[in-house]
Amino acid sequence: MAIPQQTRTDGAAAAEQMTDELVARVGAAAGKVAGISQALTDRIEAGEPVADTQALTAKAEEAALRAIDEEGITVTDYTRVLRAAESDPELERRLATAARSILE
Repeated sequence: MAIPQQTRTDGAAAAEQMTDELVARVGAAAGKVAGISQALTDRIEAGEPVADTQALTAKAEEAALRAIDEEGITVTDYTRVLRAAESDPELERRLATAARSILE
């Protein structure tokens, strides 16, 4: 499942601008998106008919976008924080902690 991608930013500069609240919201959204993605994968692996797979994927993408919106953030912020975490282990840890709280 793909979330719309935004322009790449400098991870270090972006990380400096991230509040704890933003990181918590992105982490929570990421946890929800991971759950949505896992549910989709489980259904496909269980042998969901190919014709239904496209519809399920579209519904999963809508649900992921809704999860991001429900956290009060934009897809741009979501993507920016996740990308910054790729090069910032501390940010990645903070996101993982927030995401785990959703998955538990």
